[in-house]
Amino acid sequence: MSRNNFYLPFKDFGGLYPDIFQELVSGKGSITEFIKFDPTDFTFFVDHFRGRPPVKLPQQVVQDILQYNTLLRAGRQTIQNIPKLLTGAHVIVTGQQPNVYGGPMYILFKVHTCLLLRDLIETITKTPTVCIFWNHSDDDKIANFDDIVVLDKNKRPVRIELDKTDEIPAYLYNNISALTRFSSKVWDVIAPPEEFKESIKESMKANLASFFSKLLLNIFDNEGLILVEPRIFSYEFMNHFYSFVLDNTDSIIKAFNDGVSSLEEAGFKTGLGKTNSPGMFLIDGKKKKKINNLDGTLVCDGEKLSSDVADLNTHFRRLTASFFLRPLLQDALLKTSVYVSGPNELTYQ
Repeated sequence: MSRNNFYLPFKDFGGLYPDIFQELVSGKGSITEFIKFDPTDFTFFVDHFRGRPPVKLPQQVVQDILQYNTLLRAGRQTIQNIPKLLTGAHVIVTGQQPNVYGGPMYILFKVHTCLLLRDLIETITKTPTVCIFWNHSDDDKIANFDDIVVLDKNKRPVRIELDKTDEIPAYLYNNISALTRFSSKVWDVIAPPEEFKESIKESMKANLASFFSKLLLNIFDNEGLILVEPRIFSYEFMNHFYSFVLDNTDSIIKAFNDGVSSLEEAGFKTGLGKTNSPGMFLIDGKKKKKINNLDGTLVCDGEKLSSDVADLNTHFRRLTASFFLRPLLQDALLKTSVYVSGPNELTYQ
C-alpha cells in the first residue's frame, strides 16, 4: 500500500469533528491553555526524542505480545520488530475498538500517522521505533462497530449491518454464521476477487476481535505494525496496575472529574459528565459490569466487592479498563512515547 497520498484537510469538515479537535488543529482558541504544542509540527516530536533514551519492556510483556502476533500469523516485519521492545525502542501507540471489516477510514489514517511518525523519529534519532495498535477488544457496545458503508457499482453509499446481538465483549463474539452473512452482503455490493474472500473467511474463524486484528495486519504488517489486546497480558502485570488503581480510587475519580470541569468551564462540550467510577469494569462471564466507588465501598451490579485484585480476577471474572483509564494502562504496559489520537479521544487523552 502506498503511503504517499494519505492527506485529508480536516478543516474542510467543519462540525463533523468535536470543537476540541478543531481548535487543536487550527492552533486557535482556548484549547491552547491545555495543550502547549502544535500537533501538526512533527519537528516538535523529533526534538522531544533527541537525547531521550529508548524504553525497554519487561520480558513477559514482550513474550505476551510475540505470542499474540504469532497466533495471528503476523508477517516477518512485525515479528522482527517485537524484540526491539526488549532491547530498547521508542513506542508509538494508537488504537480503536474492533470493527467489522476494519471500520471507519480514520482508523487507517491513525495507523498511517503512526507509521509516518515512526519513520521520521527513527531516521533522525537513529533509534529503533515501533508502532503498536491497541485493539480494545473488551468493548461490548456492538452497535459501535457492527456496520460499514461501501460504494456500489454506481458509486452510491450502501450501509451493511451485522445481525443484532446482545452487548458482549468483542473478543467473545464468535458468531461465525452472522459474520459470514455479513460478508456475503458486502461481497454482493463490491464483488471482491476470490483470494480476498478466502482471506476473509480464514480471518473470521476465531472471534470479532481477532478478525479485526488480522485485517489490520493484512494491510500493515509489511510496515511492521504490532497488534495487542488488553486480554493477552499476564495477570502479574495487569494485577499490579489494577492494585494501584484500587489503592488510589478517590484520586483517580477526582482527577477525571476535575478535568471534565476544567474543559467545560472553558466552553468545551465534552459529553463525558462526572463519574463515581475509578474507570474499571468486571467482565463476568459474557457481561461487562461497571465498578463504582460509593462512599469508599466498591460496588458492581449491586454487589459489594473486595478491594483485593486477586479476589476480583477469579477464573470466571476479569478486570478491564474504561476509556479514561485505558491511556494509563497503555502507558504502564507499553511505556508509551507518543499516542496518536482520534478526534474524540482528545477529550480524555
